[in-house]
Amino acid sequence: MPDVSEPVAPRPPDPPRFPTMSVVAPLVLAGVLVAVFRTPYALMIGVLGPVMGLASWWESKRSVTQRYQAEQAEYEQACVAWRLGIERDDSAYRQQALAATPGVAQWMANPLWRPPLKGVFRIGTHLETRTDGIETRTITGMPCTVPAGEDIAIVGISPEIPGIVRHIRTQLQATDDPESQEVFVCDSASDVPTGVRVVIQCGLHQTSLSIDGIRRDRGLHPDVLSEAEERWARRRLARYQPVSVQHIIDPADRGSLWCDLGSGPWNLVDAGPHALVWGRTGRGKTVLLRRLI
Repeated sequence: MPDVSEPVAPRPPDPPRFPTMSVVAPLVLAGVLVAVFRTPYALMIGVLGPVMGLASWWESKRSVTQRYQAEQAEYEQACVAWRLGIERDDSAYRQQALAATPGVAQWMANPLWRPPLKGVFRIGTHLETRTDGIETRTITGMPCTVPAGEDIAIVGISPEIPGIVRHIRTQLQATDDPESQEVFVCDSASDVPTGVRVVIQCGLHQTSLSIDGIRRDRGLHPDVLSEAEERWARRRLARYQPVSVQHIIDPADRGSLWCDLGSGPWNLVDAGPHALVWGRTGRGKTVLLRRLI
């Protein structure tokens, strides 16, 4: 973890004092000598001292300014390195949190993931405040979760609601007991069943998460699943879960089209996509489709 203490800006230096006495005293003395001895050489000797004093003062001022500019450049470089270190640390912290609570899309992308899902359900991502020592900052893209085993109510009329429901129900299928938790879709808050503690409020421009009436998110971006992604995820889950219902296939049923790909029969009409027929010209694709229809 990088040093969380922010670099301290250099303090502007005090400018060197103007050598008033070194300049004025020789000029006064030169004026007295000129008045006494009536010779310009005394004036030349008297002016030489103030000129040297002014040159020394100017050089000291320039040196102080250059030193301050060098310290300022070092401070700016230290600030850049500090910010990069903070960003790397926050990125590692975010990746660790996302790996601990992956969404359904991450399951499908990770061939090593295995059910069951325990502990928490992921609703989406949001902003999270992190404090290291005296430094407090906001991290984007952090997982927003709810406790497993709690019924969830989704309220609103947002077009994202079907995708949110698919994402949550797919996570339910990945638990040891999918029937222990329910998801309710309600048009308004008054329709939420009594006893439901977790409520997701979906507006047209904003989504929020409340537990026991207290908002628990900051700028929630809910996870959604398309119908195709949901079918893909459920087919993968079916490989690791026991088959509890045996499908009875009726060959005379014109409303179904069954297919077995090794994980059990499934209805192409309900589950889709229906099929992909490939073959060279004249190999019988049209005949096959007509026989299926």
